[in-house]
Amino acid sequence: MSAVAVKHPWLLLGPWYRWAVPGRPSAGRGSRPQIQKYDSSKLVDTFLADPQRSLRYTDEDRVHVVQTLAPLVPALWNGLRRRLADTHYAPSATRKLFLDLHKRFYLLVCELHCDAAGLPSVDRNDVCEAGFVLRRRVVRGLTPAALDAVKPVIEGLASARAELGLLDGMAPADERGWLARALGGAVFDAGVAGAREGRRALAEARLGELGAQFDAWVATYGISSELQGWRVLADRVGRWEAVGETPEQTFEQVLPLYPRVPDPRQPDTGYGRTLYFGLVPTGAADVDEAGKPKLDADTRYELRAFVRRRKPGCPQPSGRPPGKPVCKGQVYWSLSTETFQLAAPFDLDGTSHQPVNVPLPDLNALRAQAASARPEHAALRLVAPPDSQLEFTADDAANVVPGLPSGQICSFSIPLITIVATFVFKLFLGLVVLIFNLWFLLAFRFCFPPSISLSAGVSAELDARLPSIEADFAVSLEADFEADFFGPPPDDALEQQIDLHFDANARAATVDPLAPVARARLVGGVAGASAKAGRGEIAPLAGLEYEVAVQPETPA
Repeated sequence: MSAVAVKHPWLLLGPWYRWAVPGRPSAGRGSRPQIQKYDSSKLVDTFLADPQRSLRYTDEDRVHVVQTLAPLVPALWNGLRRRLADTHYAPSATRKLFLDLHKRFYLLVCELHCDAAGLPSVDRNDVCEAGFVLRRRVVRGLTPAALDAVKPVIEGLASARAELGLLDGMAPADERGWLARALGGAVFDAGVAGAREGRRALAEARLGELGAQFDAWVATYGISSELQGWRVLADRVGRWEAVGETPEQTFEQVLPLYPRVPDPRQPDTGYGRTLYFGLVPTGAADVDEAGKPKLDADTRYELRAFVRRRKPGCPQPSGRPPGKPVCKGQVYWSLSTETFQLAAPFDLDGTSHQPVNVPLPDLNALRAQAASARPEHAALRLVAPPDSQLEFTADDAANVVPGLPSGQICSFSIPLITIVATFVFKLFLGLVVLIFNLWFLLAFRFCFPPSISLSAGVSAELDARLPSIEADFAVSLEADFEADFFGPPPDDALEQQIDLHFDANARAATVDPLAPVARARLVGGVAGASAKAGRGEIAPLAGLEYEVAVQPETPA
């Protein structure tokens, strides 16, 4: 698509390959810039080579919230609990961006067009400045009384949306394990379909009623939303201030947008389009005047891009910093991106992208080396200033003697510290779990032999027997069918997995009170994770899904 010289207004849109119909102008108008996801810090090279080459967003890329599930059937079956918990970790509608330390990186991508028939591309030499800003929206007028009044409404809306999400996520019968296959798809689906439609009608009615209550609350308490941008005050110090949607001049911190210049030696996978991209910040050391961080995991953010038109007679753009155009031509703003939140540093999905391996010391090797140990083998030196040494003996550890006359330098080998730290961790892990009744934390402990995995036969049997339905009502239906038609499922392999992954205390507190289906779900998750780890399926590159490449629609 060739550039044009006619002075039409400009449109800063999403990239053509993310339009509802790729390349069709009518589908591009009104599109938003896109945040593309990558698993490599060399994302710019990837984008320049092929702008469509990015990771697909999946369920893990949504902010999840804890929601209470409504009871659908009695909570107990033969005195046993039907489900693991009365809460559900449900995905919300808010996008989640992981951090750099999670091995996820993001680009903001947009495309510049003339506002004319066919959306012709703009010559990038006509652009004087290109950049984007990070913004947030804060609620004004929220008093303690207003918060108390709306809290049950917010919780109800989130619960209703979570239930609708569960209904939408139901798997077909052939993916629901041994019970669905034993009953037959028609019989199983007949029971599930009736429950699903009934629950959907109730959830949608509840959602509408609560939505009306929320609107009335906004009017009653005069609640409003304020758009804010980040003003830089000093090096790594700034503050959030109110800003207009599309100002001609802005005080905000402007992040650079760069034009995609295709390699002339390679075919242009951008099809001659005027694409711009910028690195999305997911971490910053900036703080406000009170020391609060600029970015956190609880705030919703959005990005908005702009370009400034070069006035006739102005020099060609030549690497000027963002926010300092040579000539002040007209500014064209894009729509805002979808809102997003940042993942917490210890987000479980995020940390799984970049596993950390800490080999424990080989005691036999250390025993053999101890005879020839030298001071330089102690790689860690602890230097205690004068009057700051803490001394005690194993016989009387309660009598700590601080403040010896002089300081001291002690050197320790890394293996020694690692052994002691591992022992202390394992010792206190059991105490913490026992004292605070946190047995569910054991679900995050996966131990497996480094070179031994579950056999293919056992793995296939687990896949055939253990249901993997996420929806609570579907699990409850399976429990009902199980009780009415079959009784407990065959559980020889299940009992073996329980003995393998849970000691006696953990089993008594966590597994034994569960009904067979709920027990299968818990043990199946732990056993499945161990099997995947043994097969090498839990790895940085495992499970990556990429966007499907498309071509622009050709005129008829």
